[in-house]
Amino acid sequence: MKIALTYPRISAGLTAGAIVGLFLSGVAYAVTSANFTYSAPQEGWITIHPMALAADSDVRTYLIGYQTSTLNGSGCFQTGLNPPQGAKITSVDVWYSSQSDGDLQFRIYRHNLNTGAGGLVLVKNSTDTTGARVQASYPFSAPVGTVREIFMYGFAVCTGTNVPAFYGARVHYTYTRAGD
Repeated sequence: MKIALTYPRISAGLTAGAIVGLFLSGVAYAVTSANFTYSAPQEGWITIHPMALAADSDVRTYLIGYQTSTLNGSGCFQTGLNPPQGAKITSVDVWYSSQSDGDLQFRIYRHNLNTGAGGLVLVKNSTDTTGARVQASYPFSAPVGTVREIFMYGFAVCTGTNVPAFYGARVHYTYTRAGD
C-alpha cells in the first residue's frame, strides 16, 4: 500500500514530532506537573486604573475620566488587590500630579481573614509640587509575602483639597511557582 505524502499529512507529522520533542525535553513539564517551581523569581505586576477605585463615602465630590484615565477630587478611593498566592509584593509605582506637598497619600492594606486583624503595610505621601504628571516608585523595605488563603489586600489613594490628579498605579511582585 502506498501512502501519499500530502501537505496536511506532512504538516501533521511535523507538528506531532515537535510536540513529542518538547515533551521529552521537559518543556511540557509545567503543563503536566502539579507543582512547578522556577529556579529564579519571576516578576509580575497588578495595574490599577482610576476606574477600578471606589470612593470611601457617598458625600465625595470627584470625577473619574474614562477617556483621560484620571481621578480628580478629594477623599479616599480604594480597590482590592489580588496578588498570586505565595507572591511577594516588593514595590508600588504611582502616576499623579499635584501642586501641594503631600496632597496625595498612597496606601496598601493587609487583612487576615481568620482574625479580621489588619493594617497598613505601606503609606507614602506625594512629594512633587510642580503640577506636572510624574511617576513615583515606593519600594518596600522588606517584601510583603502573601500567605495562602489567609490574607487579603487593598490599595487606596487619598487626595487632598488642592484637586490633585491620580492617573494610575502598578503593584510589583515576585513569584517562584507557576499556577498560583
